[in-house]
Amino acid sequence: MKFNKILVLGAIAALGLSSCGNEEFPFIGSQTGTMSLAVDYKEPTATRAVNAMDFPVEVHSLNVPGFDVLRYDRAGLVPTQLTLPVGTFYAKAHTPGNLDKVMDAPYYMGIDTFEIVKGITTHSTVMCRMANSSIAVSFINGFENTFATWSVSVTDNDEVALNYDNDTHGINPPTKYVKFKENTEYIYVNFAGKTTTGFDIRDSKKLSKVNFELEEQYDDDSRYFSGGESIVLKFKAVESTDGKIEGIGLTADVTFEESDTTVNMDVTDVLPEDGGEEEPGDEPTDPSEPTD
Repeated sequence: MKFNKILVLGAIAALGLSSCGNEEFPFIGSQTGTMSLAVDYKEPTATRAVNAMDFPVEVHSLNVPGFDVLRYDRAGLVPTQLTLPVGTFYAKAHTPGNLDKVMDAPYYMGIDTFEIVKGITTHSTVMCRMANSSIAVSFINGFENTFATWSVSVTDNDEVALNYDNDTHGINPPTKYVKFKENTEYIYVNFAGKTTTGFDIRDSKKLSKVNFELEEQYDDDSRYFSGGESIVLKFKAVESTDGKIEGIGLTADVTFEESDTTVNMDVTDVLPEDGGEEEPGDEPTDPSEPTD
């Protein structure tokens, strides 16, 4: 885990603040204190670098009547010190743009609550964490030589679905970042493919965390996929004793960002009550065998 401290040093913005005078900040001259703001973020192990100086920042009051929200397009524009009335406030920062269900990049967000005391400088650090989870998929051990076509979906069975196929994505699709629905405990993987010899293979798996306590207070110890996880899925063909392809093998690893620990996820077959795509009794179809 890397910890990246980006102090907000907005000298130009500070000049802009002083030029505004008391008209923009009517509480100046009343009982006030100052706040020094920093933006910090936790960088997952396998995530691209980000610049927290580009994060939009807002400062809100929880109990000061008539206080207007202070908004800054970039953390780099926040003054070195803000003069604020005595009271309770919170500052929040996030990756520019909106947090979508599926993204091509990680999305960070954080919030910090603080008290302003008369004549005192309060230091606030907005700690941003990755709000979505990365999913990397690959097909290994000559998978493309065994299957002529395939499609895979990775879903929470509700709000998120990643779809892959051989024509569009090949054997090494790009990493995606997803925001699962609240309290998602299981991820479902559905596979459908045809081997080069004409077998139709369908399979569904259910994934869950193992040893979820290894998250070590990243937020709270949780069995849920709440953001910050780095998930790697690897597919391979599975042969029966007679050399025929009978299904697919799936290994799933998750890295917990706080501890940089990678563990195997629990991979089980989907049961009918789980809502997977595979129906009971589905078996690989041998094109050489007659059907009724």
